[in-house]
Amino acid sequence: QSHKSLFEKSELFFLCLLRPLSFEIQRQESEIDAAAWMPIDDFKAQPFVQNNDIWKHMVEICSARVDGSYTGFSSTYLRSTFTDSWNYLYWNQGNRDPHSRASNMNNNS
Repeated sequence: QSHKSLFEKSELFFLCLLRPLSFEIQRQESEIDAAAWMPIDDFKAQPFVQNNDIWKHMVEICSARVDGSYTGFSSTYLRSTFTDSWNYLYWNQGNRDPHSRASNMNNNS
C-alpha cells in the first residue's frame, strides 16, 4: 500500500509465475508500441525498478522463485462444504503443512 490509506483505497499486487506456450511475441499494434523479451537482470537494473521499493521487492521475489530459493504460494484442491464443488485453497507454503492443525494454531497465536 503506497498511499497510507488502510482498508479504503489500497493497491494489491499479485505475483504469478507464468510459463509461456511460445516465445513468439504477438503484439497488438493498437495497444502497444513495442514488445520484447528481456533478461531479468536487465529488467532489475532499470532505474524505475531500482528507485521504486515496491517494484524492487517484487522483482527480488520473482528472482528468488526462479532460482528456487522461494517456493511461494502452494495450492490444495478441496471440496467446498457450501457448494459441493471443488476449489483451490492457496496458502503460503513456507515450512507449514496446511493439513496440520497444530501448525496452523501455532502460527495464529
